[in-house]
Amino acid sequence: AGTVKEALALFQDTRKPVTDELQRISRQGWTEDEVNDVFPGQKPASQNPTVGSEA
Repeated sequence: AGTVKEALALFQDTRKPVTDELQRISRQGWTEDEVNDVFPGQKPASQNPTVGSEA
């Protein structure tokens, strides 16, 4: 981008579709596949073992 205004417009055009999709998914609830697509290799905190816990 040649100017700050153009850079911000490019950033917005790149960011907006991704955040719109995340908001849509959040509003309807996440499926396991959607979580894996958006956050590959990560599990929700409720599915991770507690660090330092003793079984």
